[in-house]
Amino acid sequence: MFFGGYGLYILFSLPALLLGLWAQARVRSAFNKYSKVRTGRGIVGAQAARAILDANGLQHVNV
Repeated sequence: MFFGGYGLYILFSLPALLLGLWAQARVRSAFNKYSKVRTGRGIVGAQAARAILDANGLQHVNV
């Protein structure tokens, strides 16, 4: 057997590893792309969350 008897292990592990690396690259690429996009109102996420909560009567919820 090749690889000291671990051939089947490598055969099944390698596709999962490659899929994980591909997914990580896609997420990193999307994050880098959209982290540079400004909001239309020029506010940060915490301010947007506070506005949504306040509009729905949830002033007691912390952000």
